[in-house]
Amino acid sequence: MTTDTRINATSQQTDCHTRYDGHGAARRGLHGSRHRTRLVQIIGNLLGNAIRYTPDAGHIQVALQLHGTSLGLEVADDGIGISSELMPKFFDLYMQGEPSSTARTGGLGLGLALVRSLVEIHHGSVSATSAGVGKGSVFRVILPLDAGLQT
Repeated sequence: MTTDTRINATSQQTDCHTRYDGHGAARRGLHGSRHRTRLVQIIGNLLGNAIRYTPDAGHIQVALQLHGTSLGLEVADDGIGISSELMPKFFDLYMQGEPSSTARTGGLGLGLALVRSLVEIHHGSVSATSAGVGKGSVFRVILPLDAGLQT
């Protein structure tokens, strides 16, 4: 199932494409999880960053996939990207990307550290990749499904 959504964030028109793979099993895994509130925080922080650092008329893709006994989330954008120097520290507390004219608001440097903590509490993993400044970024989260939700 694929759903396309247009987001209007602080006067910004950004195309956001959402994809659920696994015949709805991935979406059921998210909605059926006993950790739903924390998962929504993870998605909200990653999507908020993508919106903040993607320029007008940019693109954001959100994919939710079932990987065996794990749930995979990917948030990709064609925004400002991440320099190779910042990449190793990007999930550290109070870490902020370089200032950008495309950033809608400045952050506190807490969001990605919170994402990492929440993912690790749930025995998952989170990673970020970027081809460099100006080339967008991709954030990936892998979380184990609750035993009763595996399909």
